Amino acid sequence: MKNKNTKRVVSIVLAVALSLSMIFAAVAGFISLKNGGTGNGRTVATSDYDYSANFDKNGYFKDVKAADFVTLPDYKSYKMPAELLSVDKSNVESEIRAIRASYSTTTADSTRGVEVKMGDTVNIDYVGSVDGVEFKNGSTQGNGTSLTLGSGAYLAARGDCRGFEEQVAGHKVGETFDITVQFPDGYNASEDADGNPVELSNAVANFNVTINSVNVTTTPEITEDFIKEKLSDKYDDYADMYSKIERALVKNQQEAYFLDKLVKESKISEYPEAAVNFSKDSRKLYIEQMAAYYGVSAEDILGLDGLSSFDEYFEETKEYIESEVKEVLVIQALCEKEGIKASDKSVQNYFGEGADYSSYETYYGKNYLRFVSLAYEMLDTVVPTIEAE
Repeated sequence: MKNKNTKRVVSIVLAVALSLSMIFAAVAGFISLKNGGTGNGRTVATSDYDYSANFDKNGYFKDVKAADFVTLPDYKSYKMPAELLSVDKSNVESEIRAIRASYSTTTADSTRGVEVKMGDTVNIDYVGSVDGVEFKNGSTQGNGTSLTLGSGAYLAARGDCRGFEEQVAGHKVGETFDITVQFPDGYNASEDADGNPVELSNAVANFNVTINSVNVTTTPEITEDFIKEKLSDKYDDYADMYSKIERALVKNQQEAYFLDKLVKESKISEYPEAAVNFSKDSRKLYIEQMAAYYGVSAEDILGLDGLSSFDEYFEETKEYIESEVKEVLVIQALCEKEGIKASDKSVQNYFGEGADYSSYETYYGKNYLRFVSLAYEMLDTVVPTIEAE
């Protein structure tokens, strides 16, 4: 029997929305889409919001000259700190482990007698009862369900009863056993097979549990043969992979240093309405889509933080919005000064050589994708010109 965490989840969603960073959140939803993430796969209605209407063909805010609002520092005098000229080998090895993990395969092991432990993902069946009476939604009905032990998805320890997941751990695949748990105060009542009410609030329940299988993950070693078979489009061999990852990590930390220093040392005189409105629109759309995802209204989500309208929300997040707008305008101001413009090539570089981004262009429009790639184009152009200390 799972916890009812909807309120907690949407509250977290609001907290995330409160702290979104627009340069890459107006772009945040976009990046999650690029990575294929849509939560549990529920369909969320898409918006007819025209992202690209806010930008011109260069990836700049339409009808906004950032130099009118931003005073840039003397960024050409910047020196790259010596500690950013290299990375520790542990960072490279961590990236290689991540590559290994991305090629992992998981299979369900139904071998009887295999002991399961916290952290394992198991397939179980269970039948719950209170005072010997089975209740609706208290059983898997033999269909099995997946549970990661230690995830906190099922009933936690309460009173004299240990948590559901804690009691499953230590048992073996193929074993059937009973556990006793206590429902929290205020838990909704259920009913028995005849429709009679079964009170669950604070009730002590018995669950008869069977462990059907445990997931086993196999992670390959990164050998020369593996690189040749799986990664030849990116790397020639292990040495080439290590070198390219190392260079990418150095590049990332140098770009992060430059952008952070540039934004902090830049001055902004005014926040143009077009940029502010885009930040607000992005936040509003994010909340509305998350509300649809969780089956609640946007007002429900806002209400969890004591807010009654988007106007109140925007006032509450004014500091974040202005910070986001400043970052975007600083990037555009530098691009205006240096003559840097985003192009189709910039977008292709952002997605990766040969990647098909046509579905994103259909949804977001060409100019928005150029906006997304403009910061990367700027960093690729300017950071390599900075001399070391």
